[in-house]
Amino acid sequence: MGRALLGWVIVTAGVVLVAASGCSSDDGAGVNDGGTGSDGGAPADGAPVDDGSQPTPDASTMQAMNTISGWMDACLPYGNPTGTFRAEVLQAIVDACDAFSPPEATNPGWKEEYCWAHMMGAILAESSYQPDTVADPGSDPTVGLTQIRFSSVVCDFYTGGPLDVLEAMGCQFPSDFAAHASEACYSSSFWQTTGGQAAHTQWMETVPCNVGLGAWDYYLYATAGGDAQTTQYLDGICAGDGASADLATGLCSYLEGPSSSFASIKSMSDVPQSASGYVTTIKGLMDCALGTISGTHPLFIPLTPNPPQYCK
Repeated sequence: MGRALLGWVIVTAGVVLVAASGCSSDDGAGVNDGGTGSDGGAPADGAPVDDGSQPTPDASTMQAMNTISGWMDACLPYGNPTGTFRAEVLQAIVDACDAFSPPEATNPGWKEEYCWAHMMGAILAESSYQPDTVADPGSDPTVGLTQIRFSSVVCDFYTGGPLDVLEAMGCQFPSDFAAHASEACYSSSFWQTTGGQAAHTQWMETVPCNVGLGAWDYYLYATAGGDAQTTQYLDGICAGDGASADLATGLCSYLEGPSSSFASIKSMSDVPQSASGYVTTIKGLMDCALGTISGTHPLFIPLTPNPPQYCK
């Protein structure tokens, strides 16, 4: 379930450093966009644009979107989205975090705004905010803003996740999925070999679907990927076998696939070398957005398994 990492960025001591080369995932998919975003810079006013093409967000959603919009202008060194696309991305981040961020009431120290900052940074790290990014081309590429893969993230969610939650975010599943809902992701020819077809690729590029699926996968393992003895996948987590983890575990699992070796990441020194650039990139962008945080960094706050939030 590897992901391609595009032109990673490190923010340190208030200075943004853009790496000259991309970082490859475990499946060999490495892409570098040369530090150029798809929209060529930030909009003049930096605020969400409402042209009447989308439902008007409520006041709390708009406040969250404005917060993230300000972070984008302050922290994104390139790829800063503009116009209606910017508004769509902001809405998708807020909706995805409303749905899949760990509940604050059962996760002491966690705040939903940490999910906003994480997703803002993750999209830059994964795709430089280019929604039509396709890496590792073939029958099962990684696709879109969060570089989801058909055979893993899409199949896992459709066969085991809360479909109604993503549909409420404006993501409608293709009609040909239904006939394959009971098939195993690792052996089904449909899930394994049709992700590169134009219709499926185009669907995976849809902003609410892509961002929602990416957030779900990050937090599925951030909340329940902490078993140091046995690697837990979706089925085990949904059966109640997951163990408390943290967002750093979720990032490593997203990049390289779930592994029990990611169960005990409590600081940056515990991050595997293979994921160090990726985690450092996203941490730097989170730090830029959130400023100084007293106490445990959001990447390392213990998060509690919650199968009803992530499972069908």
